[in-house]
Amino acid sequence: MIVAEAKPLEELLACLEESRRALIVSCSGCTAVCLTGGAAQATSLASRLKIAKRINGSDLDVETASLLRQCEPELLPAIADRCARADVLISLACGVGVQQLAEAYPDKWIIPALNTTFAGSYAGEGVWEERCGLCGNCVLHLTGGVCPVTRCAKGLLNGPCG
Repeated sequence: MIVAEAKPLEELLACLEESRRALIVSCSGCTAVCLTGGAAQATSLASRLKIAKRINGSDLDVETASLLRQCEPELLPAIADRCARADVLISLACGVGVQQLAEAYPDKWIIPALNTTFAGSYAGEGVWEERCGLCGNCVLHLTGGVCPVTRCAKGLLNGPCG
């Protein structure tokens, strides 16, 4: 089971300062079951972001899209046309889903809207890999969608590899 909590709205707004078109991608998997990342949460977040941006004197066009699971790469092409129209993608998935979205759409900035506390991913038949360090302070938007805790051999946030 993936457990994740929503990031503060202010943190998301800071990431969206230069953006005009955002796509919130919800996940119908684990985060939906936890009531943090499903379609209802995407609709709510879209409304809150639009209102907050208007209060701050700017507009944000926000669409929502739902995937059965963001952690399954073969499901991601279903939203390609919506991704192409957006400046930024906001993921309501666990850290694994954020990373898969970043790999599928490398020309887009992916912002995690949740802080994940547990996650793993299917890597092949009978093979699973840890893709998220479950640190509770997601920085994937700063690292190109690569978790520096689990995908760095030394587990370093700012190691000598850069």
